[in-house]
Amino acid sequence: MKKYGFFYELKKNKALFLMAAPSILLTFFLSYLPMSGLVLAFKNYRYDKGIFGSDWNGFDNFAYLFQSGAGWTITRNTILYNLLNLITSQLLAVIVAIVISEMIGKLYKRVVQSVIFLPYFISWVIVGVFAFNLFNYETGAVNNLLHMLGMEPMNFYTAENAWWWVIIICCFNMWKWTGYNSIIYIAAITSIDAECYEAADIDGANIFQKI
Repeated sequence: MKKYGFFYELKKNKALFLMAAPSILLTFFLSYLPMSGLVLAFKNYRYDKGIFGSDWNGFDNFAYLFQSGAGWTITRNTILYNLLNLITSQLLAVIVAIVISEMIGKLYKRVVQSVIFLPYFISWVIVGVFAFNLFNYETGAVNNLLHMLGMEPMNFYTAENAWWWVIIICCFNMWKWTGYNSIIYIAAITSIDAECYEAADIDGANIFQKI
């Protein structure tokens, strides 16, 4: 009779579970345990009682947020910004994957792929410092450039419509995730049967048609 169940698998593959334990614990403490604070959205928070001691108030906080008029603006901006980041990062990742797959030199290809992948390991705190040093009103690189060109400096943090263009042009999310996302598309491209390319060559397809 065969045995099944979690405890049977735990006993059978205890070495594998032991190796996975640090990652599981790290994910639990850093990703799942902090989510317990989400209950704050459904409570009438008081400093003296804390998050879990405060009284429940259901959806009153959400009702107040949307009745104030800010809720719809926040929701709209969140959806639009995420869609913009998704489109730009995925589009550039596909382009990068195609360019890297078409490179001839293996060493050069590996170097380029490693350099593009490097921003993924940079903390968002460091990325925030980059953005601050670029757009700071007094010492930012952008305003220094505007000053050199004889133009008035611009306060990006108070300009109402400036960040739409900042996100589209600079798109730090795209810069950070393109290298990581491109790996998925490179793997998909390399899995294509070489006979498809040979058939395309016989049919007279050019490089763009094969891509």
